[in-house]
Amino acid sequence: MDIIPGVGNIFDFFWKANQKNLWLLESHLVSPKEVNFRSKLLLCAILILVLCLIGVSGYVSFQILQSLYHWFFPVVAPGGWYVLL
Repeated sequence: MDIIPGVGNIFDFFWKANQKNLWLLESHLVSPKEVNFRSKLLLCAILILVLCLIGVSGYVSFQILQSLYHWFFPVVAPGGWYVLL
């Protein structure tokens, strides 16, 4: 945000990053086990989401490549009929 001078400062003023950081530190000092549990839970959820996205994108890529292969190299039956796989 500091590519243009002053924009980062204005962004920080409206985002109030210092107050949010202070709140995070205070909540960690009050109950560190709960904060650690929630942090680990969030990380696990993000990991599961990323793995699902990788799986779905892999499946879609495989289907697209398979369709392109069958389009460019069709299977012809002995009678001259095209076979859809």
